Amino acid sequence: MIAPQLIDTHCHIDGSKFSEDRAEVIERAFEAGVSRMIVVGMSDPGFAPAVELAEKHEQIFASVGIHPHDADGATEEHFVQIEEYASHGKVVAIGEMGLDYYRDRSDREKQLVIFRRQLALAWSLGKPVIFHLRDKDGSKLAYDHALAIVSEIPPPRDMPRPVGVLHCYGGDAEFARAMIKKGFLVSFSGSLTFPRFMDHYREVVRAVGIDNLLVETDCPYIAPVPHRGKRNEPAFVTETARKVAEFLGLSDEDVARITTRNAERLFRLPARGAKQRTITYRIRDSLYINLTNRCNAGCVFCPRETEPVVKGHDLGMREDDEPTAEEVIAEIDSEFARRKFSEIVFCGFGEPTLRLPELIEVGTKARAKGFKVRLNTNGWANWYHGRNVLPEIAPALDVISISLNTQDPEQYAKIMRPRYDEGGEWLSSDDPFEKLIEFVREAKLHVETVVLTALDGFPGVVDAECEAIAKNLGVNYRDRVYKELG
Repeated sequence: MIAPQLIDTHCHIDGSKFSEDRAEVIERAFEAGVSRMIVVGMSDPGFAPAVELAEKHEQIFASVGIHPHDADGATEEHFVQIEEYASHGKVVAIGEMGLDYYRDRSDREKQLVIFRRQLALAWSLGKPVIFHLRDKDGSKLAYDHALAIVSEIPPPRDMPRPVGVLHCYGGDAEFARAMIKKGFLVSFSGSLTFPRFMDHYREVVRAVGIDNLLVETDCPYIAPVPHRGKRNEPAFVTETARKVAEFLGLSDEDVARITTRNAERLFRLPARGAKQRTITYRIRDSLYINLTNRCNAGCVFCPRETEPVVKGHDLGMREDDEPTAEEVIAEIDSEFARRKFSEIVFCGFGEPTLRLPELIEVGTKARAKGFKVRLNTNGWANWYHGRNVLPEIAPALDVISISLNTQDPEQYAKIMRPRYDEGGEWLSSDDPFEKLIEFVREAKLHVETVVLTALDGFPGVVDAECEAIAKNLGVNYRDRVYKELG
C-alpha cells in the first residue's frame, strides 16, 4: 500500500452518485492512504454541497467554478457566489474552468467569455485555478486558446507559484511544458492506466516530471485499471499514483510524498505535522544522508538557499542542527529496520566533505554493516582541506560520484562559483576545473568506482564531450537531467 499521504486533488463526491454511501466512500479513501481530498464544486448543481462537505470534514477542501459545459447557463449570481465562497477558509481554488471543444455542450464563444472572466476574477482574489481543457481528437484548438488567454490574462507577479493546475490532463508534452513555465502543475487521472493510452501518457508524464505533477480521480468518472467499469472513488487514486511511479522509476512512497507537497503548495494547504530536521531521506530504493547545508560552491542551478527541497524532502538545516555521526548511524539502522534499501548516499543540499570526520565515521561503520556507500561531491575536497583526503575517505566508500557538470573550464567556473564560506569568499586564484580533474585522477587510485556526472540539458553543455573527458580519465560517466533534483 502507498504510504498514507496521497491527496486526491480533484473529485466530485458531493454529487448524487455518492448520495447513498458518501460516508463509506470517504472512509475507504482514508483506509487506502488518501489523507485529503479537493472536492470541486460546480455551478450545476450548485457550489454549496462541495463547500458544506469541506466544512463537515477536516481533511476535505473545496473549489468553486463554472465548468465549460455550463457556460451557456452562467449568470451574474454565479460570479457573485464564487467571489463570496472564495473567502471561505476551506475553499482553496477557483475552478474547474476552461474550454471543452470535445463535447461542445456550450457555445464556444460563451465558453471563452466565461473562462476569461473567471480567470481574471481568480487572479484578483489571489486564488489558484483549476483548468479543464479538452479537444476533439487531432485538434489542439482548445489548448491554443487557453495558452493565449493565460498570456493575455497572466497571474499577478507577486502571486506565489504554482498558480494553477491542468486537471485530468490529456494533452501533449509541448503544451504541458508551456504551461509549467507559466506556473501551472499538471494532474493525471485514471486514464493513464488504460493500455491504449499508456505510451502517450508515459511520454507526457516524463516530460512533466514529478516536481510539477499531481494525481486525481475526477470521480465518479474515469475509474483506473483494475476498476474499469465501476464508479470511481478517491481510494482509487492509489492506482494512478502507482502508474506514475512506474513511468518515472520512483517508489510509490516517493510519488505520494512529492505529489502531496505539490498539492500543499498549489492549494496553500497546511503541511501535515511539525517540520523536523531531515537527517536521512529516501529516493527510490536509496537512503540519502543530509550531513550539512554548508557548501563551498554557489552553483547557479542550486535552490539550496531559496527552497532546499528534493523530491518532496525538506532538507533545510542550520549549522547548529547538523547531526552527529551517532545520530546518522542510528537513523540508518532505524530506516533499514523499517524497509530495506540498496545503498547509502552522502548528498543532501551541502557538500558532505566539509564534514570529513562524520562522513568517514558513518561511511566506515555503514560498510562494516554490509551497506554499499556512495559519496556525491563537487570534487574539491583536496583543494578545500589543503591535503589529499582520499586515503582517509576511501575506506568509507564504494563509489564516489563527482560533478563535472560541463566540458568547458570557463563555463565550469561560472556554473560552480567556488567560494570558501557562506559569505562568498573565493577559495583561491587556482583553476577550479583543474582542481577537479586532479581530484578525479587521485580518486581512481583509492576508490573502487569513480563516476563523473554532467548537466544534460544545461545551455552550452555538450554531453558527448563530457563523456569523452570521463573516458580519457578512465572513469565511468553519467548525465544528470538539468533542473531535476534527485
